[in-house]
Amino acid sequence: VVFACSTKTPVKIATRASYNNVRSKENRRKEEIWKGEGMTTFKDNRDVLKETPTCCCDPHTPQQHTDASALYAEHSAAWTARWALGSLAVDGDFRLAQAINASLYVLRSSIRADWPYGLSPGGLTSDGYNGHTFWDQETWMWPPLLILDQPSAQSALQYRWDRRAGAQVKASLCGSPNHAWCPSTYRASDDMLEFPWESAVTGDEVQFSGGKIGQWGEYEQHISGDVSFAARQYYYVTQDKQWLKQVGFPLIFGVASFYAARVEPRPTAVSANDTYNGNASGKYDLNMVMGPDEYAYPVNNSRYTNTVAALAIAAAVELAPVVGASVPAGWSAIAQGLAVDVSPVPPLSGLSGHYHAEYDGYPLRKGAKVKQADAVMLSYPFGVDMPVDVLANDLTWYEPHTDAGGPAMTWAIFAIGWFNTGNYTRAQEKFRRGFDPNVRPPFMVWTETLNGGCTPFLTGAGGFLQSVVFGTSGMRLLTDRLTFLPPPPSATGAGATRMSIHGMGYRGAKLTQHVTETTASYTMDAWPAADATFDLVVSATGARHPLRVGVTVNVPRAQAHYITQMS
Repeated sequence: VVFACSTKTPVKIATRASYNNVRSKENRRKEEIWKGEGMTTFKDNRDVLKETPTCCCDPHTPQQHTDASALYAEHSAAWTARWALGSLAVDGDFRLAQAINASLYVLRSSIRADWPYGLSPGGLTSDGYNGHTFWDQETWMWPPLLILDQPSAQSALQYRWDRRAGAQVKASLCGSPNHAWCPSTYRASDDMLEFPWESAVTGDEVQFSGGKIGQWGEYEQHISGDVSFAARQYYYVTQDKQWLKQVGFPLIFGVASFYAARVEPRPTAVSANDTYNGNASGKYDLNMVMGPDEYAYPVNNSRYTNTVAALAIAAAVELAPVVGASVPAGWSAIAQGLAVDVSPVPPLSGLSGHYHAEYDGYPLRKGAKVKQADAVMLSYPFGVDMPVDVLANDLTWYEPHTDAGGPAMTWAIFAIGWFNTGNYTRAQEKFRRGFDPNVRPPFMVWTETLNGGCTPFLTGAGGFLQSVVFGTSGMRLLTDRLTFLPPPPSATGAGATRMSIHGMGYRGAKLTQHVTETTASYTMDAWPAADATFDLVVSATGARHPLRVGVTVNVPRAQAHYITQMS
């Protein structure tokens, strides 16, 4: 047991009269309310309360603070500064505005820049999922913070980096009995990182029950790629080369090393789902894995897992020269060999053409039902290039085959996907489904499922916010630019007339975006450095518009455009 008292002495913040018996004022007594700070952690089954010292709870030694208004003022000032980092706004849809603000609030309430202890699906106000950190952090909660609250985004990645020893241990034991599955050809090295499916204070894998590792800890190995992808995105946004050298690249390289050792060259025979490409030469497989669809395991070549593994290896290849490092010569070929293939749509589906089968043998091998967003995430957030008709087939096929009682964040991915196709009618329904049933009044608290589950559910809040930060804004983050093709506000399905991002953080600059039915406008709010210049470029014409502080640039909403740093 570890107990740490704050350096601040507990203070009294209020006094009130109370009654043990409302019928007798003689039983009146005085109650005092104190504010103190402390932390208790434990790694075994001992009673924490019995083990906790009273150094922060001694009522005989406090320093009295009779002015409660001073404490409130301090609290308000801290939150004002936090919101000034970045925020979202909507005109014309009060319900949507409430959901947006409540969602960003609950994320910010659970993470601090100066306290790198990560995010859990239940936040700090519940014991949901035992307070552990999962893929939910990097894949669902973290992306909105990357744009709106970069100090908190860095804090989440610091949580992973500070606990990399646990990821090193897991990588070293992969393939051993009662540990994660790895093929017999796998050979661990000291620099490999395999992040645990469930992480707590130490960073060790805690996904055990009765001393036996569960199927998630054994097979759900995409989490390492999720962490690596977040690190890559953080560097793209910040261009912080010192951070990349000290934290980002070692993390990305460690994950890439693990996957490069974990893959297996594909046998000569072409898999049943590889018929569209028709060429097994140079291909690599990730066998015996579990993708985000936790109903199906173990499977071979989860399209999601292969994608994040390929991105992790490719990121190491791309960023090594930036930090003066090198990577093994064969890594580019491995990343290319993991590229996902499309398959003919299932018979009797009513569709034509191709789609992304979730894994080899889907849907016959493990059944068609899917727990949550999986293959539909290839386009967003991972940027897999595909024709619009293939994306539409992915969305159309997986929508009725996704468990309607599954976790809330799934439907935000469908909304973003339909935004991408330009089918705003389909997008409206999925955008509303992404928050409306799960954000419960009067305090707009998130539930995990339609029937409850983990409450509050920060994973759902993060997924929904992505449908605004990256969905209604049309934003995508590439190596050297932010691209935009925003849908009209009416695509949100109600009365919204304008969607706004304030304090959009990009390479030290702060920008505001407003999107109406006809126009997208951008204003530089803060300038990163005297010698930095940014342009807004219309993709089709190449027309360039310099961005300057306080000057608004308007472009037609329906024309693709991007922001890039010129110097």
